[in-house]
Amino acid sequence: MDATITSFCGSFNLNLTATYNITAPIFVLQKFNTTDGVWANINNATAELTNYVDNTHFYRDGSTSIIFTNYQNNYGQFITKSGFVNNVTGSGLFRIYYSFSRTSEQERCYNTLQEFTIGDNNITLVDFSVIDCGNGTNDLLIDALGVNLNYELISRDGVALSPTINNGKDPVFTGLTPGLYEVQISDDCGAISNFVINANKSQLSVIQPYNLCVGENGFITTNALSIIDVTWTKDGDPSFSATGNTLNFTPYSATDTGTYNAVLSYSANPNSCANQTLSYTVTSAPPIAGNGQTVDIAFIDTTLENLFDYINGPYDNFGIWTETTATPSGTLNDNLWDATGLEAGTYIFDYVVDTGCNGIDSTTVTINILESDLTAIDNSVLDICPSTIHDNLLNVLDNDTYGQQPLVQTDFLVTTETADPENVITIDAMGNINVNNTSLPGQTYTLEYKITETTNTDNFDTAFLTVTIKSISESVAPTFSTAPTQVQCYDDIPSSTILSQTEFETLGNADGLINNNNCGLIEITAANSLDTGNCNQTVTRTYTVIEYLDINNDNIYNTGDTLFYETISTENYLVNDTVAPSLTGTIAETTIAKCSVSDADIAVTTVPELELMGLTITDSCSNDNDLIVISDDTVTGTNPIVITRTYTIKDRCDNATSTIQIINIEDNESPTINCAIDITIDTDIGLCTASNVNLGNITAVDNCTVASLTNNAPTIFPTGDTTITWTATDGVGNTSTCEQIVTVEDNESPTFTAPDDIEIFSDINSNYDISINITGDVLDEIDNCSTGIQATFIDTIVDGECPGSKIITRTWSLEDTNGNSAVDQIQTITVLNDTILANQNLETYNVCDDTPETDNNTTNNTTVFDLSFQDNNVLNGLDNTIYSVSYYPTFEDAEQKSNTLPNLYENTINPQTIYARVDNNSPGSTCYAITELGLMVESLPYIQLEESYLICVDTNGIAIDDSTVINIPLNKPEYSFSWYYNSIIIPNETEPSLTPNQSGEYNLIVTDMVSPFMCSNNYTIIVEASAPPQLSYELTPAFANMHDVTVTATASEISTITTNHTFSLNDGSPQLGTINSDGTSSYTFTNIKPGYNVVTANNIDGCGENSIEILVIDYPLYFTPNSDGYNDTWNIYSIDTQPDAIIYIFDRYGRLLKQLNPKGKGWDGTYNGNLMPTNDYWFTVEYREPKTNERKIMKAHFTLKR
Repeated sequence: MDATITSFCGSFNLNLTATYNITAPIFVLQKFNTTDGVWANINNATAELTNYVDNTHFYRDGSTSIIFTNYQNNYGQFITKSGFVNNVTGSGLFRIYYSFSRTSEQERCYNTLQEFTIGDNNITLVDFSVIDCGNGTNDLLIDALGVNLNYELISRDGVALSPTINNGKDPVFTGLTPGLYEVQISDDCGAISNFVINANKSQLSVIQPYNLCVGENGFITTNALSIIDVTWTKDGDPSFSATGNTLNFTPYSATDTGTYNAVLSYSANPNSCANQTLSYTVTSAPPIAGNGQTVDIAFIDTTLENLFDYINGPYDNFGIWTETTATPSGTLNDNLWDATGLEAGTYIFDYVVDTGCNGIDSTTVTINILESDLTAIDNSVLDICPSTIHDNLLNVLDNDTYGQQPLVQTDFLVTTETADPENVITIDAMGNINVNNTSLPGQTYTLEYKITETTNTDNFDTAFLTVTIKSISESVAPTFSTAPTQVQCYDDIPSSTILSQTEFETLGNADGLINNNNCGLIEITAANSLDTGNCNQTVTRTYTVIEYLDINNDNIYNTGDTLFYETISTENYLVNDTVAPSLTGTIAETTIAKCSVSDADIAVTTVPELELMGLTITDSCSNDNDLIVISDDTVTGTNPIVITRTYTIKDRCDNATSTIQIINIEDNESPTINCAIDITIDTDIGLCTASNVNLGNITAVDNCTVASLTNNAPTIFPTGDTTITWTATDGVGNTSTCEQIVTVEDNESPTFTAPDDIEIFSDINSNYDISINITGDVLDEIDNCSTGIQATFIDTIVDGECPGSKIITRTWSLEDTNGNSAVDQIQTITVLNDTILANQNLETYNVCDDTPETDNNTTNNTTVFDLSFQDNNVLNGLDNTIYSVSYYPTFEDAEQKSNTLPNLYENTINPQTIYARVDNNSPGSTCYAITELGLMVESLPYIQLEESYLICVDTNGIAIDDSTVINIPLNKPEYSFSWYYNSIIIPNETEPSLTPNQSGEYNLIVTDMVSPFMCSNNYTIIVEASAPPQLSYELTPAFANMHDVTVTATASEISTITTNHTFSLNDGSPQLGTINSDGTSSYTFTNIKPGYNVVTANNIDGCGENSIEILVIDYPLYFTPNSDGYNDTWNIYSIDTQPDAIIYIFDRYGRLLKQLNPKGKGWDGTYNGNLMPTNDYWFTVEYREPKTNERKIMKAHFTLKR
């Protein structure tokens, strides 16, 4: 609804625009008939009353006071319509009244939309608003009706203003001192009206929500005066915009959720505090009216009261106050009740917060105004030192009276009625005044105290105590000449750091003055700016005077001591060094055996290097490291080359001195020959000489140049060694030589032809003749170099099939005089005989044991021997298709062919002798032979190993150190060692120890290298891995009464074992976890602190640790914004991880003080630049529960302490 009343001289116009969802409404203008006490319609021409009164039917053709009608059925849809009534004369109380159909039977309902008063002279005070600007002043906004009104303030608190405050046509007064003002309003019609407005306290500017539920028609509205323009915006939606006091939702939907801002602006005065922005975040939470209190106020202390001051706990500030006293006072204006001068008694006020579909809540405030004959006198104390504790400064009861008589202190109780907002001064129950150390120079601190008779609590009075702090006079800094004092070096400037008062007051122009405020100690210090170099640099010497309170009584200004003042003055010095460095001594001339300028030594660049060359260098202002050394070379001559090197030494001001160094470069070095290696070559085919010999790639190098490289090699090389001399000559005639030996060898083999194979027979005694006369000789030996060479032979004789028969393999060889051999040729000579023979000199059959030796008794070692492996040895070359072999435990058994042993035979003692029998299987043959065979079991290498080994690994499964070593108690070279990982040999691992670097199955093969049988044993070794654990946690919800966290450690996927863990919270003592059924381990920490926490878990096997950060969302119960670096701001712990969180802080009256940035520093305890007093404050926070990501709202309170 928007009703506009335009006044003229003697009449007014009414324009109405309404938005509604009722059926068949009729809107009319009515006036109150003071004679009959009823409302009636008017004639809009004369404002005369008609007989059209309350609850009579409104007809379409009725009175001309009808503003507008709508006879349609709107079915719940909002419609906006306008109408007017013009030229209404008269004065008095008017109202806009409407009716609408409630049911299908056309039952009608009636209600008042707005009441307003038209003054007798057509000047009407519609409403006013007082706004607290936060700086001790208020703005007064006046909403009045009239013709071209003028506004003027003519008095404050009953005292005429001189001059008056004449605002002209502007109804907004800014920067007013709080008080009771008389406002004079005049119009162009000559009318004047005076109104008294209490501007001591301000009304709240609020946004009121109603019926904001999905699917319902609702609105939010402001209580701004009609002279204020209202523009609506919505956070996060730059396209949203609306105007007017009321923002309608038809209907309200889920997409309308959000924070709405009402931008209040008074365009005629942009600097007025009326220009402000109100915000409201739509919520479905039920309304909160808070807890109304019952309070007592002494009659003499009655004033303008803010009823919100008497509600405890959180509350919504957009409700409606109604006085329900039996006889209302009639002085209630919104939340402000003017109790000034009211009679003693009880006054009752109801506060109702109605949000429609979201519910309604209410509370009651009861105020008792009490009579009092107790008189409390205001007290004041002047000129005490700031930042200093003053205990029992005075007792306020010394000046107060009871029935105009001095008080008996023990009969009265003193309490704080209104605390010092800065909490600098306090009062105890006995009336003693204390001042803490936070007082500031030149400031005045005030508190209101209450004296109550202990036997009659209705007898009390209040008064004010004012303490004024001494202003601090600072010392006067001396002045200095504008031109700096010139010195050569930085060290020439005074360096004392502590000055006396006399020394300070004689500085510069001797116009400095030490002021002692007698509040502490005086300290005078001096300090020089840093040395940045000695070349025209300005150095500032700073003198500082402080007066401080020596809290520690140590005559030293310490952190925490109170500083009363600090006076700083500066004196400038110009440091200008004009003296060059001093140089003594010379640099010795040097000669270098080289060939070019680049071969000379690089010039040095520092003073210490020059001094090592025989110089002594000093400077009056600079040390060696600050001096700059530069050099310049001049080159003359060819051999030698002469370099004249000039060194210049400069200080930072370019003051320089020089010296020279002579360097001679001569080439006295002979070339270097890269002589070819000695070579060996074969003779040419069919010849005893070599030609076309390649001598190789021979080079020479010189420090300068190589002029030539020659040799004396022949064209044809004979067999044997030939020495060649190489000569290299450089550009200045220096020479060098080297020798190369060429060896020609005869490597060509001779040729021959061996005699043919032949068979001969032995006699009955197995004798036979195999001389070359019988078997043949070589007759065709030929060689390229040698003459007269003869072939030779070697016979290999083996037994034939029968005893006495032989197979003779004659190997013919031929070698020339140079050692070249022809390919051997074989001649086979067969000696035939009928007699059977067996091998009578069998070697012992040795087999490695199948189990390691553990009892140091080798006689009981047994294993399985495969006797068939010895058959060929026994037959000694006999044909196994004719002869067979069998084995027996004893000779007798072999003779009788009884108790034959199996081929796979396990010995019974170690060593053991058995017997082999050879039989001729030819039909009719009875020949056999028996021979001994020894069996020996060779022991295996034996070691004892651990069941498994453990290594600590990183996240890639690689060992993080070499602390785990597999040691074998055997040594090389007696044993050899081969290591395998997962059946794959590990390269280059042949030592008796191994440092594993990853988990898995390792194998070790140990071989006995001393035993000729080299027995080996295979060992399997398991290496387990342990890696830092993986961590997870379960945390109680945010804002829980007590925060517990259970941290679970899970073995890494690369760990091969399960282990327990220890857990520590924030570097505290480690606690042993509990192993769970799934192999994890866990530990629960209870009552952990809010904010950031770190839990560290360690494997108990020592293989690594891991940490996890745990954020506990909660809030501090209090904070102390006293700038001591501790608890100076308030914010939600760990909320900075949720940048979309919304945090509001309210005072106990529901006034929004601050919206916090979740990632910001928090609230510093101020509002509009003013320090807020010690009290409880309330907050709401909209956040996401970390565990579920569910959006939640938390409301609670905390304490600000000062």
